[in-house]
Amino acid sequence: MGQATRVHVLAMISVIWLSTVLADEAPISGKVQVVDPAASTLTIEATSQGKTRRVTVEIKPTSRIVRFVRVGAGFEEQRVQLADMKPGWVISVTTRHEDGREVAEVVKIIFER
Repeated sequence: MGQATRVHVLAMISVIWLSTVLADEAPISGKVQVVDPAASTLTIEATSQGKTRRVTVEIKPTSRIVRFVRVGAGFEEQRVQLADMKPGWVISVTTRHEDGREVAEVVKIIFER
């Protein structure tokens, strides 16, 4: 194996390792159980790999909460306020870990009940 090939292999391994370290969990999907605008949190009942768990997600000012509404032949993203969310809605949340907490980056409303 030549020097250039070794460098490329090491670079690829580094990129794969770094992307694994920086990548967070898959989005958390489930049913909203509790909406607490005063605490800026949502509690979700999520089921994954046959296990159900309750996850509290912090909503920060930089977090986006969106629903998709039909406009003509397509869909448009519409912002939603935390206070407008309701228990029973089905959502998908992309989070990041921050000081042992789940912090929402994007909350997507999938189904409003």
